Amino acid sequence: MKNLGEQGVLSFSQLMEAAGIEETGTFGFHLKKTEPLLEKLPDGRYKLSKLGEKAYRVMLFLEKPEAFSMPSKKPEEGVKELRSLNRLLLDAERLGRYDKVVIRDCYEVLIDSDVTPELFRNKVLSIREVGRIVCPKELHKAVLSRIERGCDVVETYEGELPLEALEGKYPRHLGNYSELVVDVSRLRPGTRIENYGHLTLKEVTEENVGKIAGIENYGVIKVPKGFKELVLTRVTSNYGIVTEYE
Repeated sequence: MKNLGEQGVLSFSQLMEAAGIEETGTFGFHLKKTEPLLEKLPDGRYKLSKLGEKAYRVMLFLEKPEAFSMPSKKPEEGVKELRSLNRLLLDAERLGRYDKVVIRDCYEVLIDSDVTPELFRNKVLSIREVGRIVCPKELHKAVLSRIERGCDVVETYEGELPLEALEGKYPRHLGNYSELVVDVSRLRPGTRIENYGHLTLKEVTEENVGKIAGIENYGVIKVPKGFKELVLTRVTSNYGIVTEYE
């Protein structure tokens, strides 16, 4: 943001160079997080939005940019970090493996019926940036007490974990922040994909690709040879690369 404030308008590559980030996917992820502060021009370059200009003036006034960001804390010793998973299944056996757990950047967290409120509170320290949590009804308050930020939906159930939650299909909002291989035939109709890492698509056919409502790509997508143009018809935002493999 400081570079934009000083220079006015910058391209994606200029911003990435100024940030000192070499991975397109990593930078695209961070850029998306700052969207309210940016305005994208018709030629693809960026400038500060009205909100961004206000933030920049405050930054200059304080002369301490670090006051506007909180560095991520490294997990404490003995704490297991479960992160960057599209689907995380937590049961009593898995929680029992660790002293303490923190959950980060997962699209779906399914909590089994054998997890008691006491066990959950004793093991789970915090939850951040999770799209959907499915938990037993009696665990609802305990789950809410551990959410620090960024949880879209918390659903509850009674009895056993619903079979549809374990049907083996991907969630309708699929995100990748590292490396992921996706079987397109298993996608649900209307699936949206956000890719900030290296995403490999397999079982690509015209019918299967029709299940994809849209793809936002900030990293690298690999598709079978001959299907690049078909997949590109589903790409709504492309700040990365789409390549083919044999």
